[in-house]
Amino acid sequence: MQVSNGQVQLIQPKETVICDILIAKFQSIIQQKSKEILDIYNDSDGLFREENDIYSGQKYATEQQYQRALQTQYAMMNQVNHGQEVPKALKPDVWSNFYEKYHEIDVFHKKYNQATLIAENDNLDAESMFNKIMEEIIQYCEKTFSAEEGNGKYVDMHSLFLQFCNIKKLRKHNSIKSDDYLTWLQNFDKLYLVPLYLKNSTKYENYLVNLKEYLVDYFKKTQPLVDWSKIEDQQEETFQSEWEQCSLFGWEDTIQRMNGQSAQEKQLNPLHCIACNKTYASDNVFMHHKKGKNHIKAVNLLSKKAQTNQVNQSAALNDQDQMKSEFNDNEKRKLKKIAHLETWILRMKDLLGDVIHSTENLIRKKQSKHYNEIEADYEMNQDSKNPLLGGEVGSDDDDERPKYNPKNLPMGWDGKPIPYWLYKLHGLGIEFKCEICGGASYWGRRSFEKHFQEWRHAYGMKCLKIPNTVHFKDVVDIEHALRLHKKILSDNFEGTFKPDFQEEFEDVDGNLYSRKQYIDLKRQGII
Repeated sequence: MQVSNGQVQLIQPKETVICDILIAKFQSIIQQKSKEILDIYNDSDGLFREENDIYSGQKYATEQQYQRALQTQYAMMNQVNHGQEVPKALKPDVWSNFYEKYHEIDVFHKKYNQATLIAENDNLDAESMFNKIMEEIIQYCEKTFSAEEGNGKYVDMHSLFLQFCNIKKLRKHNSIKSDDYLTWLQNFDKLYLVPLYLKNSTKYENYLVNLKEYLVDYFKKTQPLVDWSKIEDQQEETFQSEWEQCSLFGWEDTIQRMNGQSAQEKQLNPLHCIACNKTYASDNVFMHHKKGKNHIKAVNLLSKKAQTNQVNQSAALNDQDQMKSEFNDNEKRKLKKIAHLETWILRMKDLLGDVIHSTENLIRKKQSKHYNEIEADYEMNQDSKNPLLGGEVGSDDDDERPKYNPKNLPMGWDGKPIPYWLYKLHGLGIEFKCEICGGASYWGRRSFEKHFQEWRHAYGMKCLKIPNTVHFKDVVDIEHALRLHKKILSDNFEGTFKPDFQEEFEDVDGNLYSRKQYIDLKRQGII
């Protein structure tokens, strides 16, 4: 991006983040100047009202003028004899106020040079102001975005991946696949697969806090024109309503347990053990846990309690389950905070879906490259100048200049017109039209012969219900292709074997008949 003759030219249209930051910067400048103008119109400091009183003769221009008026009034009062009328107070003179102000302005401009004042206010020159703001934005992006983020094109979540890997129980459970950084980046939002006993840990909570902070901070940096307060209010309102209605995705059963509403529902679940107060993932795990010491011990405790209180064993189990299903206040607050963080992460994944997808493609591209290729690309980017400061990137300007091509020759692999002798050798000046392809033109015999196996010609033959075989090579007219197809079908029919007429049968006497004649005579009993 650069400025020339008062016009902004985009050299790299992909730098959308920097353009958004630039727009947000100008937006803040416009709002600030508009606020200053509004304050001037509203006369918040009272200067306009004071000047209006001075020029209308209702107030003295300066304090010295007011003191001189008092001295003159005092002298006049001393000259009044006994019994004479006291003179009225002197009023400010309009012209004296005007000349007093004129003298004050003249002294100010003689004291301070006007060129110095203009140099201090760079906003008087639009181009210099733009260049200054662009330099500030470039410095801001260099400090804000890392090398992996590429000025807001990609995300850099390697530190969060390492933090996830340090939660050994969570990674061992493999609810979120994390074989490598790319796999984790594709599945880091599947937090609903993590069981509740793994979520109730400090490491997991810190991991969610850091993940949310990074995503929110990255969104604010890359989307400066978006009103973040509206997104935040909407997300908070949605979370509260879903939490109260027990409809928060992935937390329905936990919210019901926290409200004490799931004790009866758990009895209907065949994989839930009331004595251990756990729900198991499969039948095999559920059946094997019954042989464990913890399950046997829990069942014995419940049976003893039932005998002591002389109540039904099922009622005792229900009471015990109800007692174990309740969470204390600290646990409820902690689980609600974790649920709040998870919903925020899901929301940010939706907002930054395109950026994360671009990051995944970049990682796959890097994995398919050799180290020397990656190093060469990095050195090429380092050697190029920064276009945002008015520079050039390699020979981009040379590539963008129109090539001298008066004969309209096709371009070669180097981006330059091919030699004219090569143009004549391949017959690229000869035009071939194909009616089956919708009247498309092909220049040169090679391009014409190649197009018979391309998708356009194959689709045209399919629409005509004709197979695209070798028989129809060099056929470009629809009528010719239909007549040729009809002739091929008739020739194939004549050449095919017809068993009713060409298959021969012999009777006892040695007479030969066709299949149809033999069957008819045999049915009549003649043979």
